[in-house]
Amino acid sequence: MSKTKNQISQSRRQFLQTSAAFGGGFVMAFYLPGTIGRALAANDGQAAGAAPVAQPKPVYPPNAFVIIAPDNSITIQINKLEMGQGVNTSMAQLIAEELECDWTKIRSVSAPVNPVYNHTQFGMIQMTGGSTALHSSWDQHLKIGATMREMLKLAAANRWGVKVSEVKAENGSIVHPKKGKLTYGELAEEANKLPMPENPPMKKSKDYKIIGKSLKRVDAPAKVNGTATFGIDVKIPGMVYAVVARPPLVGAKLKSMKESDAKKVRGVLDVVKFEDRVAVLAKNTYAAIKGREALDVQWEMKDLGKISDAGLMATFKDAATKSGKVAEKRGDAGAALEKAKVKTVAEYEFPLLAHASMEPLNCTITFDGKKAEAWSGFQMPTNDRAAIANILGLKPEDVTVNTTYAGGSFGRRASKNSEYAIEAAQLVKKVKKPLKITFTREDDMKGATTAR
Repeated sequence: MSKTKNQISQSRRQFLQTSAAFGGGFVMAFYLPGTIGRALAANDGQAAGAAPVAQPKPVYPPNAFVIIAPDNSITIQINKLEMGQGVNTSMAQLIAEELECDWTKIRSVSAPVNPVYNHTQFGMIQMTGGSTALHSSWDQHLKIGATMREMLKLAAANRWGVKVSEVKAENGSIVHPKKGKLTYGELAEEANKLPMPENPPMKKSKDYKIIGKSLKRVDAPAKVNGTATFGIDVKIPGMVYAVVARPPLVGAKLKSMKESDAKKVRGVLDVVKFEDRVAVLAKNTYAAIKGREALDVQWEMKDLGKISDAGLMATFKDAATKSGKVAEKRGDAGAALEKAKVKTVAEYEFPLLAHASMEPLNCTITFDGKKAEAWSGFQMPTNDRAAIANILGLKPEDVTVNTTYAGGSFGRRASKNSEYAIEAAQLVKKVKKPLKITFTREDDMKGATTAR
């Protein structure tokens, strides 16, 4: 288990066990039926190209969107990746607005993988992308907050023996003009036993007090003082650090390497061949990088033909001309061009543009033969978990995925083929000890579109 210092230092499973230990019923776990939660009943997806794997059945209540503790702290499980765009704050604002809670008491953590957290528009997977985090979660999260608020109001009314219309929620408490007030922490256990209202009253946008405000980001302190844990920061007991030598082209074969030279590098522990690659294992990432340099891997590519930028561009143009699909057709462009007195033709070519996120890809993983656990800035955790499970021969529910902060992504971590998760799983299966794979920045630039 990770020994990190901030809010993602423990697995979600442990976190919920700890929360429940405060006293029965203080964990308020929700799922939303109906059209808003249409993705909730969907099974998990699986990595592209992976063999079919058994999918877990949705379990309700899920691991919880919101947890109210006896000390009145409110923990919100964010089902989007915090990669610098501020979702840990903005998503919390949605729930807090309708919940009428004390904003200073809010704590955001990354949600585990569960169908209840699937994207409300894309359905089959839990993911972050396309600038859809707020748009896809707006109605869902507002309704979660409103639902909880009404349940807390009813719990207070029941305890006081008054009509629910006589109480109101404000700043983390339910108040009554004569009975006084009760905090959310005091009411959480009772509220959790009540039925959820199907259509709780919602605020009008003109009454918003939190949404639209420039609040201090909840992740700012940890990122400023250095305690925030990104995937590249994760450390677990007994782990080794791995840097991988990969073939420059799909199909290239290992020709030669200087294994003994690599092992002479201080800190290098071993050199391991796996799949079509070679990993250098070391006591730290720097040693692993220097070991890979000394390894001097040479690749056999004579049967792959000649590949060049010009040749690839010509292939793309040919494919676009012959097999490109028409997205929409308006009018008769061909006839208009034939009649035109002046014709202007322009071609636009764009090279491959790497995502170049600040934090290179990485994945930390453990595997004991029966269970696996992984840490990274997962942007499509459903796919990543399924890919790891497929490689290790496990059921997805036997793989715990911990989503850390990500140092940028721009879509880079939304890998449909989950290459960094797959590579970590393939290596841990062979090495049989906890490890972290880290791409160098050069690795990321050269292999950003490589499918493995």
